[in-house]
Amino acid sequence: MVQRVKSGTTLFCLFVLALAFPAHAQVKIAYTSSHAKAGQPVPSECIEAGKSLVTQLNRFPRPDNWTFIIACDAKAWSNLKADAGLSFNGLDVYGATNLKNSTTLLSGDTLRGKDASVLTPEHLVAHELAHIVLKNYTIRADNEQQVESLAQGWLSRKTSTQEGQ
Repeated sequence: MVQRVKSGTTLFCLFVLALAFPAHAQVKIAYTSSHAKAGQPVPSECIEAGKSLVTQLNRFPRPDNWTFIIACDAKAWSNLKADAGLSFNGLDVYGATNLKNSTTLLSGDTLRGKDASVLTPEHLVAHELAHIVLKNYTIRADNEQQVESLAQGWLSRKTSTQEGQ
């Protein structure tokens, strides 16, 4: 189901991915955009980021009953980080997971590959899914090391599987 923008410049469009995932996996994707217009279709950059996310979610273990919120553009990502109180000592942040409310926030620019020199879409999603699997949501160096180790393991398996085909 695609909904048109109903108000303001912020867009929340909810997709229930019934076709992409089994019926028991209630994965939801919501979008926010700084330049969406009320009554207009979902911006193509949001759709592109959503497709990238679905592709990555099909590659790794994923939770049931989870919501992923994509900030479609840089301004929306900046606003979403501020609204969520995300501040990590000046570090660039491309995603964040909150286990308490079963939500992951993601940069649409990163999902579309605009930040690929720093972080690929596949790496972003693997890293955030690793937080969920490991049940880590407090940023501490040892947790981030465990999360990144699991994500790198998944990524290396995907690479070796692809090379073997």
